[in-house]
Amino acid sequence: MATKEQNSLPLEGETFIYIGQLVAVFYIYIPIFIFIIGWLRTPLAVLASVTTAILLINFYRSISSHKNSGVGKFPDRVKLQIGLIYIASLFLLATLGVGGIAGQTADWDKHNTILQTLIVEDWPVVLKFDNSRYILSYYLAYYLPAAVIGKLFGWTAANIFLLAYTAAGLSAVAMMVGGITRANCFLALAFIFIFTGFDLLGSWSIFLVTGEARFDDWWAHAFQYTSNIIQLFYVPHVAVAGWIMAGLFVISSRRSMISGYALAIVPLSLFWSPFLALGIAPIAGFMVLVEIKNAVQKKTMSKYWSKEFLINSICALLLGTIFLAYFYARLQAPESHTIDGEYQQFSRIITRFTFPNKLAVYLIFAFLEVGVWTALIIAINKRFNFEILSTSILLPAVVFLFLLPLLPPFGFYNDLALKASIPALFVLSIYALESLIIGRKKFTCIPVMSILLILSVATVGVSTYNMVLIRPNYGDRSLYMLKSDRVKNLQELHADIARRSKLNFASQYLGYEDSFFGRHFARKKYEASSESE
Repeated sequence: MATKEQNSLPLEGETFIYIGQLVAVFYIYIPIFIFIIGWLRTPLAVLASVTTAILLINFYRSISSHKNSGVGKFPDRVKLQIGLIYIASLFLLATLGVGGIAGQTADWDKHNTILQTLIVEDWPVVLKFDNSRYILSYYLAYYLPAAVIGKLFGWTAANIFLLAYTAAGLSAVAMMVGGITRANCFLALAFIFIFTGFDLLGSWSIFLVTGEARFDDWWAHAFQYTSNIIQLFYVPHVAVAGWIMAGLFVISSRRSMISGYALAIVPLSLFWSPFLALGIAPIAGFMVLVEIKNAVQKKTMSKYWSKEFLINSICALLLGTIFLAYFYARLQAPESHTIDGEYQQFSRIITRFTFPNKLAVYLIFAFLEVGVWTALIIAINKRFNFEILSTSILLPAVVFLFLLPLLPPFGFYNDLALKASIPALFVLSIYALESLIIGRKKFTCIPVMSILLILSVATVGVSTYNMVLIRPNYGDRSLYMLKSDRVKNLQELHADIARRSKLNFASQYLGYEDSFFGRHFARKKYEASSESE
């Protein structure tokens, strides 16, 4: 547990946490209901809607049970900060390409294609590809609300809504982090953007070991974690949701309401991204084990056999089954669309090194990406007797970050490391900011913290420049709204990527037509369209 001082937050901090949680609920739950209504058969849709509503109610009760009597009165100062945080989030995200106003990175070719496909095609989306029919099997949560707006009001409205929706999620993150760490919400937002590993030091270290150097997020070759700002450039559809879930788990770990959060979030993380669920699962699992251990010691295990807990468990299992069936359709795709060999271009990079060099690269990577910030947190914890290390969430996050790079690279651009690491990295960033705020009370801590912050800013600046701004596709256009006629459809995008990189892009979004999901879960309209063919 944290210290009593840290648990008793000021009323303003409690208000930001409460509002941030409410916005987070809106952000992660709305796409689930849209998917259920738009993609599932009516009987299953009704059952899944009730199931999701039960989890949502349980989630809201967990939030409200710790609501201070003064929280929610929204004094003018709080309203002003919330409004300014939202405006700042809109501006920052727009400059990063969200909404199609400014230039976008190459990954937005896929984002825009998925969004346009959801707008123009009937749901569930079934596509003709290579003279066969496939169901769209991709993590669609981020796009679905904007797609609904696009069906009603067109492409431009969909992009504007996507920007507004993403800004709401980022604002929720800033409010929760600000409340948790007792930081000003603007400071929390700024730290979210500058938090990173120490890539510049790593690049020079790797050069000394291997004779090769890269000044970007691939500085350790096949070992890769991505800074927060680069995540927003490339994978906002996973990053913001992952940050929200990490923030919610940090809050829950300090308020002894872990089980309710885990049951309400883990199945949803699977729909937002299977990679994200992989990163959430060890944190949630470890937290639940710690909670059960404490319950056994306090002889309060009876609550785990209550009717409410069992109902919530069944609901979580049902939703998880639906989402697993949906993604399993992709693994059942014909052989021509399997994912074999996707990651070979990245695994070859590290395999050409000898074992001593591989080990050296890994140790340098682990220390500079995870070890430095962890050491700072431990040092501040001991110096100020701040018991953050006794909470149940930091340990599994750090252990997961040390072990994840040892798994084989997977995905076109090592998606496994990039996306599965998002929740744990964000947990680390929250504790790092909290430690910096605590450490500023001692003059002797300031020089070390200043050096770390300067290195972070420099690293983010160089990484952003090398990975984004010097790429021609980012500067293709000035500030104007992206037109729908410039967006490739899925077949065109697949052919374009295959021509340039010889990668089987289609394998990450096409599912087998005759999969279990298609036969038993998808709406009858899908079955009828299949039979008519």
